[in-house]
Amino acid sequence: MKTSSDHTDALETLALSKIGSTARHWFGRGTLAGLMVAATVNGLSYFVRSEGIQNLLGASRTQQEAIGVPFEVWRRGQAYGSFLVDFPAFFANCGFGALFAFTVGGWAAMNASSLNRFVADAIRLQSPVGDSEGGFQFSIQSLMIATSVVAMFLGAIMNMSANPFALATIFFAGPWLMVGLAMLPPRIHWQHRVVMISLMAVVAIGVAIHVGQQLNKPFDEILMGVFICWTPQSVGGIVGLLVYLFLKSRPAPCYTPHTGDD
Repeated sequence: MKTSSDHTDALETLALSKIGSTARHWFGRGTLAGLMVAATVNGLSYFVRSEGIQNLLGASRTQQEAIGVPFEVWRRGQAYGSFLVDFPAFFANCGFGALFAFTVGGWAAMNASSLNRFVADAIRLQSPVGDSEGGFQFSIQSLMIATSVVAMFLGAIMNMSANPFALATIFFAGPWLMVGLAMLPPRIHWQHRVVMISLMAVVAIGVAIHVGQQLNKPFDEILMGVFICWTPQSVGGIVGLLVYLFLKSRPAPCYTPHTGDD
């Protein structure tokens, strides 16, 4: 059973970590999470409305491509009136997405106390007791480690040849490679890991555009490929991490040994 003391401890932990804990903060986070889920559903709709993924990789020009949930907003070769995108369907989808996002945001705001305790427990699991580290910490050692990892990633990705397999690697394995490499070096501050992922993501997108152009893939379709492949993977990774933290933070069940005495 959670007490007011648990709630106070959670607020203190979040304050030390400079994490907002009010209902307004959680409404914003919930709304953002809802928008990410709506974007993920629209991204995944490509694989339902389209015939295979070879066209996405520039390996075929004969298959149909389309995207949009609940309404189709784009299909290859189809111009809706004088526009490439069906804007009425686009804005309707945006409306459904916003409604869902605000619903999630409202739920998060109403459960702010429970969510604060969950985040505080996750922070305590990841940080040693008494660790007073706060804000962005700069050190030569962590900078050298981060730079070396990013340099290895850049060297590998810049040597990719112009073929569909290279594009598939960036689309379907890129997020996992970037996160894995960023988490690989020990004992560096989490902000450095965020910077590492950001730099690698920007370069990976640039390489994808370059490879796609050599495969005669239009610029906008390469960006669409990044969206429909990276967004679901990112949301899936976040959900997996939250489930892991939830299971890890749950207290172990306490069993009272049976003595045989009534």
